Amino acid sequence: VITSNAWHYVAAVVDTTARTVTLYVYNQSRTLLARTSASYAGTWQDGTGVVSIGGESSASGEGTQTSWHFLGNIDEVKIYSGAVTQTTLESLMQTVRTCAGPDHYELQVNANSIACEGTAVTVRACANSMVPCTKDLSINTTVNLAASNGSLSATNLTLSSGEATAYLLHPAATEGQNVSVTLSNEQTAAINSRKCCTGSSDCTVANSCTTTFKRAGFIFSSALNSSVNIPNQIAGTTDSSVYLKAVTTDQSSGACVARLTSPQTVQMAYKCRNPVSCISGQTFTANGSSIQANANSVATPSLTYSNVNLNFDSSGRAPLAINYSDVGQVNLFARLNLAATSSNPAYELTGNSNDFIVRPFSLGIESVRTISGTNNPGTSSSGSGFVAAGERFAVSIRSLNTNGNLTPNFGNEISSERNNLGLSANTLVHPVGGTLTPLVNGGIFSATATPGVFRNPDIYWNQVGSLTIIPYLLNNNYLLTAGNPNFVASSTVGRFYPDHFTLVSSSTINSCGSFSYMQQNAVAASFQIEARSLSDSVVSNYGPAYGTAPAISYVAENANSGNGSLLSSRVVLGTANNWNAGVLNYSTTNANFSRTSTLDGPYSQLQFGLQLQDTFDLRSLANLNMNATTTGSCSASNNCNAMSLGSNLNLLFGRLRLEDAFGPETANLPVNFNTEYWTGSFWLVNPFDSCTTISRTAITYPQGSIATDANRTVTLSGGSTQGRYGILQPTQVLFTSGNAGQYFTAPVSGTGSFVVQVDLTAYPWFRFDWDQDGDHNDDTKLPDANFGFGSYRGHDRIIYWRELF
Repeated sequence: VITSNAWHYVAAVVDTTARTVTLYVYNQSRTLLARTSASYAGTWQDGTGVVSIGGESSASGEGTQTSWHFLGNIDEVKIYSGAVTQTTLESLMQTVRTCAGPDHYELQVNANSIACEGTAVTVRACANSMVPCTKDLSINTTVNLAASNGSLSATNLTLSSGEATAYLLHPAATEGQNVSVTLSNEQTAAINSRKCCTGSSDCTVANSCTTTFKRAGFIFSSALNSSVNIPNQIAGTTDSSVYLKAVTTDQSSGACVARLTSPQTVQMAYKCRNPVSCISGQTFTANGSSIQANANSVATPSLTYSNVNLNFDSSGRAPLAINYSDVGQVNLFARLNLAATSSNPAYELTGNSNDFIVRPFSLGIESVRTISGTNNPGTSSSGSGFVAAGERFAVSIRSLNTNGNLTPNFGNEISSERNNLGLSANTLVHPVGGTLTPLVNGGIFSATATPGVFRNPDIYWNQVGSLTIIPYLLNNNYLLTAGNPNFVASSTVGRFYPDHFTLVSSSTINSCGSFSYMQQNAVAASFQIEARSLSDSVVSNYGPAYGTAPAISYVAENANSGNGSLLSSRVVLGTANNWNAGVLNYSTTNANFSRTSTLDGPYSQLQFGLQLQDTFDLRSLANLNMNATTTGSCSASNNCNAMSLGSNLNLLFGRLRLEDAFGPETANLPVNFNTEYWTGSFWLVNPFDSCTTISRTAITYPQGSIATDANRTVTLSGGSTQGRYGILQPTQVLFTSGNAGQYFTAPVSGTGSFVVQVDLTAYPWFRFDWDQDGDHNDDTKLPDANFGFGSYRGHDRIIYWRELF
């Protein structure tokens, strides 16, 4: 993008969830210059032609910026379907472009000059129309200079990174002679007209500048034996390297010689150039004496001065220790009325310094508060939290001088430095091993009731834990050239905690296709929970090192009937607390729904639910949709307190049954060895059960466990029989449609009876109250099953018998 004839780089980030577009503008040095966000109502899609940006409307309220507008077209737009790599971005930003030229050229010449000293003539290529302007670093071409009198050290200047300086010398100048310098023939043409600047803040459209020569005067210098501009200063710091020189032009040599060589009381003043007004109560001292402040609009003849005692040596030099308590661009003025002597007429010595910048000593954090005004508690692994991850909070930055006092003129600059204030994450305090993710500056800093303090109420951190934050200047320089102040980091800010927890996915699967047996550890269950910020992003610092993990508990109800008070305690799902990078993944194939000691069920629409209790940060599970103790569906206004897990389960109260059997020795003897379930009224062979397996070690024939295959053969009188099953595996007996398919082979000529036993110790879901003591869970084996071949005449003392369930 070309703005003010300089290439800038614009990145657009589209958040399709929040429906916002954020633009980032970088200069060629890849420094962030501006950032702005806007919402959109339609859909985001690739169109044709250029991307137009404009039509902003002024807003109001805290943190609003109305002076920045991005109007125009963005050309050569590249739209990517996803995030591009850093390598791609670097390649794009290094692409060479040919630009039309700078915004304008500036010719900078002092308004007043001394004949013996001469004056500097600076040409600057400007990238924008700001005052002072930003140099166009891409301009390295030539320009021409011409002077109406005197001589220039160079009339053909080659700019380097947008700037070059020559010197106008005119030792023979008469008192009050005006000399003009004209700029022309710029090799790279500018878009706008040239400007003449007689100070960095005094510029008018013109091709020439005029300087007025005097034969004597004051020179401000930061070097003892030569004329060197006063360098940039630090607020509240004394610079003892400055001198005021009183010189006159030697009539024969044209050189500067001392005009004063004794103690003098000199009148001194200073101007606030940028900001254009000085702040009452701030001091500028010279050799310990306060000098008078003047606004930039005050003309030089109307300046107000203060007396300063100076001691000029034999070379006309007087030490001048300077100290300014505030910040900004200033310059100094000196004058002294000399009475006529026998050798010299009355004369007013005058002089002014270059414009120099006084930057803050430090930028630090004044306060960190919630939007409602609660102070940051500064906690980490214990104590009260601060705000949720992604929640806005307010930070105030203060500008201080060396003595720790506020510099109230910070932010009042022509192009306010408060617009360049920013905050970044500095160090991670908590948790150990976490990630220091970026701090987001969602707004701008605005002035507060306290000059020198600026507040941004739109700072947020999309992460959990505690950190320190530190201010910075976007342009990396106070007033472009003065360098950075000391950036002072805050104390601990935090604790930032999850805004909420989200159940991302869950699953429950019956252990046997369409059903599960109560008490059988075979239900498959899994779920994933994420700790998230207010913007719904995962907070990766949430893990074991962060703090006490929330407790996970479970509930259950059948068919939305509100019977959770009876059923919830029977859910056995295991402990889930293995958080990693903000995510809890839990999976088991051993979940179950326990049985009671009495018959119940079936529960054909049993819904498991999950509850989360966070005692550390008091955060909750989002989007709750279940209450196991209320009938029907719940809503936010109807006391939802859990999240449903997976789909409905079908839970059956089961038992294993092995019936007696008798038959003739000439035929195979079929046996009823079944899995059954309670229908609510009676027992029924489970036709859906083709999953059950019973270990051969649990089934005992007269010779022992049938884990030894030979033991399946039973010796009878005159023969033998062998127990067989529908599907006999090496270690298991497999049931099909609820039946083991068991029978005993015909012994042909053998007769007799025997007992088979089944141990249910490992199969609590198949137990039944065979002993009629009221407890369906304490019988660890089936009643002995009797099998016989041959004639069976019953018992003489039994008249009638039946099987009692």
